[in-house]
Amino acid sequence: MIDKRVEMAKLTLDTVTSLMDFLEDNKGNKIWWAHCFGGMLEYIADRTFSIDYDVDIGVLYGHCEPQKIINAFEGYGYKTKIMIVNDINKKPLNIHFEPKEERFLGTPTIDVFFWVPIGDKYYHTYDTMKEGKKVPSRYVFKGVKKWWFTPSKSIIDNEKKIGKPGREQFLTDQGTWKFPVFGSDNGLTMRVPYAIGHLLDEWYGKTWIFREYYRGQSMSRWIKKVKSCAELVE
Repeated sequence: MIDKRVEMAKLTLDTVTSLMDFLEDNKGNKIWWAHCFGGMLEYIADRTFSIDYDVDIGVLYGHCEPQKIINAFEGYGYKTKIMIVNDINKKPLNIHFEPKEERFLGTPTIDVFFWVPIGDKYYHTYDTMKEGKKVPSRYVFKGVKKWWFTPSKSIIDNEKKIGKPGREQFLTDQGTWKFPVFGSDNGLTMRVPYAIGHLLDEWYGKTWIFREYYRGQSMSRWIKKVKSCAELVE
């Protein structure tokens, strides 16, 4: 008997992966992207991907034309519902996509976070006060260390060198891990950032493996609360 929820999860994962893998930066290089937050936590803790959580995708601010992402999702059965933009240059900082076509109804919404580089960290934001406005009354940015997302080339090369042949996961040239989902023979993979443990510890505390202890929004030691993105400084 076919499990409809599993099939919907596979459809969602395959769609997101196909659309994001297709995107390139202005130089024709594949963009850095990865699953973040709840979806990443679910996979690492339980080795699964479900339709129980929004799909949170991270990209690097300025590395991909946002309209390409919008065109990709809107052209494949989603609609743009909410967008948070930089009040200075009007570039998106967070885009919230909802399923529109019938085949996607019942599948999760997609949140794309544009991680902004400031000093040695990347910061993200979203509609924290649920105002539904492109420019919120106040921005709340939460940070992670840059190398947790984008390790140096030497780290990537060394990781690939010491990797055991045939192991399930492997590291991409962008420094993201690809893990098989729903078995290793169907080609479906989960893309997650490099420093998995550091990120989950930061976002959900060191008890993240026991998810019942923490159900709130992700946390961070590095928070910037500003009225305008012009105030984003080191």
